[in-house]
Amino acid sequence: MNKNIERVELHAHTKMSETDGIISVEELIEHVADAGHTAVAVTDHGVVQAFPRAQRMADALKQNAKKFKVIYGMEGLVADDISRGTNAEGLEKAASSCFPVMLLAKNAEGLKNLYELVSKSHTEYMHKNTPYIPKSLLQSLRKGLLIGAAADGELYRAASGQKSGATIEEIAAFYDYFEVQPPVVYKAVDGAPNETEIKENLRRIVELGERLDKPVVAVGNVHFIHPEDEISRRVLKNQDPKYQSGMYFRTTDEMLSEFRFLGEEKAYELVVANTNKIADMTDELKPIKDGFFPPVFENSDRELAEMCRARAREIYGDALPDIVSGRLERELELILKSGCSAEYIIARRLVKNSVESGYFVGSRGSVGASFAAFLAGITEINPLPPHYICPNCAHSEFLETGGDRTGVDLPDKVCPICGAPMKKDGFDVPLEIFFGLNGEKRPDIDLNFSGEYQAEAQKHASRILGKDHVFRGGVIGTISDKRAADMTKKYFEQWGLSPSNKEQASAAERIIGVKRLDQVHPGGLFIICPQTPEQNEFFPIWRKPDDSDIAVTHFDIYSLFNHFAVLDVLKHNDPTVLHHLEKKTGVSAKDVPLCDPKVIECIAKGEIADITEFGGKYVLSMLKIAKPTTFYELLKISNLLHGTNTWSGNARELIESGTAGLSEVIAAREDIMLYLTNKGIDTETAYKISEYVRKGMARNDGLPEEHESLMRSRGVPEWYMDSCKKIGYLFPKAHAVSYVIFAVRIAYYKVYYPKQFDEVIKSLA
Repeated sequence: MNKNIERVELHAHTKMSETDGIISVEELIEHVADAGHTAVAVTDHGVVQAFPRAQRMADALKQNAKKFKVIYGMEGLVADDISRGTNAEGLEKAASSCFPVMLLAKNAEGLKNLYELVSKSHTEYMHKNTPYIPKSLLQSLRKGLLIGAAADGELYRAASGQKSGATIEEIAAFYDYFEVQPPVVYKAVDGAPNETEIKENLRRIVELGERLDKPVVAVGNVHFIHPEDEISRRVLKNQDPKYQSGMYFRTTDEMLSEFRFLGEEKAYELVVANTNKIADMTDELKPIKDGFFPPVFENSDRELAEMCRARAREIYGDALPDIVSGRLERELELILKSGCSAEYIIARRLVKNSVESGYFVGSRGSVGASFAAFLAGITEINPLPPHYICPNCAHSEFLETGGDRTGVDLPDKVCPICGAPMKKDGFDVPLEIFFGLNGEKRPDIDLNFSGEYQAEAQKHASRILGKDHVFRGGVIGTISDKRAADMTKKYFEQWGLSPSNKEQASAAERIIGVKRLDQVHPGGLFIICPQTPEQNEFFPIWRKPDDSDIAVTHFDIYSLFNHFAVLDVLKHNDPTVLHHLEKKTGVSAKDVPLCDPKVIECIAKGEIADITEFGGKYVLSMLKIAKPTTFYELLKISNLLHGTNTWSGNARELIESGTAGLSEVIAAREDIMLYLTNKGIDTETAYKISEYVRKGMARNDGLPEEHESLMRSRGVPEWYMDSCKKIGYLFPKAHAVSYVIFAVRIAYYKVYYPKQFDEVIKSLA
């Protein structure tokens, strides 16, 4: 026997085992690795939701040159003869005679089959919130999997029930290996036999393994790390304070001691040799594949490029100004390089469908920084510098970037070529905000739909892509800090216990983050899978019983963000209000001027109640102090409202003291970049400074000395640098532009159609 080899725990539950395990997967892996073990299996009840975090932890260990492998598995509930589909009677009958099995993925095919088992058990064989696996389904998908007879499964029950040898062998033939756990763990189960009988049953399992040449492995059925952590699991399950499950993580020596009744050599075989043997049969796997897997539309690259170029020529003429062609071609290069042209096409189709149904769509985040998105009809926001454009002859005149106005704030002008009134446009949003300095940011398109149209937008996305390729974003509902504290307090009161405050807090802390239920992300986030290969190559799914049209990701959506296209179909009130105002008045919101002084005054005076961006008490106080008079200044207010440490203690004091005007203060991340480039600082440095400030890094660590010196040398005032050092977060300018456009349009109806406005607002209340 090699005393230097540690055992491998092949049966461990994390906080993703619903209201059962109390170990975070990170804690499990860290503890096991620190103990000198080279592998551990993650085997939660019926789910694989700990896999993404386990993968990140394993990758982190490798970066620190630690040899360690996560074995990806699950403890599933198997039942015979389940009727397929929603046959409740068949599920009821089968669930009454189910048994646990252990499933470990040996290779990539096994991982895919495991995902399919999870998907089917959560969609076709879900009964009373419990996922079941038909034994016939498991048999058909067992390739690449190691199927273990669970320590308390049908094999152990047969052995303890004195079934005939033939019956036991018939049961055993289905499995690749057999589990046994310490006698004390069996003993903790209600109605379990005495320890002598338990040990005899375990001997039968061991002898069966010898006879059938199948490995028998000793597992801890781990639910927590240390024996003293038992109290937290008692709280979680409201168990008698005297209850001892024994389900803690045991060292190799502790496990050898538990099975010494079988003899030293046999104990070593079960605890060390066979667990390592099983571990060696599994590959190092990645539950979430490396890389990005975008949706694929045939000819989407060409379609997007041709669409954008055609629209640009339609607006700016056949001989495009350099500023137009340069910006467009640079964006198309970045879009095609990142492989996200299909995302633009999808977003365009959704917006087009919504607008044709009478509902405007707002854009969120930085998508308004994309000129291609504007030309494709995804957003109304033209990110070019302020400019005039003649709708008759396409003559254009561009102003310098970084001024104190938007295009809509420009004075009216007639075309010097043909005499037609010129259109005013341009909100001055640098492309770096959306794509990064060198195109390193992956474009992220988020959209605000009317609440009346959101469901249709979701269904339309499914129609465009096929329902097998669009998935609602899943999230995992867990026990919060407050809930954990309340549960712990109630438990100790119920059982008449009086722990110290420290003991009570410690017991509560360990159940924070334990899974309670599966949920759908409330923000309308969708994952879009490529048309090939099939979804189970990537992740399992589940469905809401009351809304099964679109499946939900089994993994938390945030773990999938960097690997799949994410479509954010959010609900917003402004498009709904505009829709009804248009219907009531017969006036198209598209024709509403964005620079009407009466409308801007209406907003500045706080006369549009609580229905838009400018209706809450906090923003009303901002308006009273700042007194905006232009669209640009309304934009400043919106950005200041959504930033962190931008108004109170910062811009407010600068405005009240007369140090700076509303148009001068820092409100958006773009403000800094545009301001610094106007001061003669190169684009790369200006971008780096703006990113540093907008993330709150200057607030925490001050401005880097070289940047502060450079800014000072270019005439940047001290108040400006002091303001940078206070900022915690800066809102994207393009997002605020969308909000302000909607607010101005709604306020227009308030000013010019007050009766109809009041009727609409009352009807929507």
